[in-house]
Amino acid sequence: MKDSLTLLHVLKNYQRFSPQKFELIAITSNPGGVDNSPLHKLCENLEIPFYEVQTDIKELVSRLNQEIPDSKKNIFGALNNSDKLFIWDKDKIK
Repeated sequence: MKDSLTLLHVLKNYQRFSPQKFELIAITSNPGGVDNSPLHKLCENLEIPFYEVQTDIKELVSRLNQEIPDSKKNIFGALNNSDKLFIWDKDKIK
């Protein structure tokens, strides 16, 4: 998150004096239950349009983990606490 916010500030400052004009927007995905109001406020203060995409990634991973046999869960155990989206073909897990 810190890298993204730093980049947002750098790009906003660059936008002010860049000879090339460009628009800047901020987009984030919310895996569910995350309060992004500080990001909304920051973008409002920086005058950057902010878009938040609501997802159910945590619920999806939780349901998929229930379907995976215990012997295979060690591979995917970290997914429940991850903010990254992992996609796999559950039919290939045997």
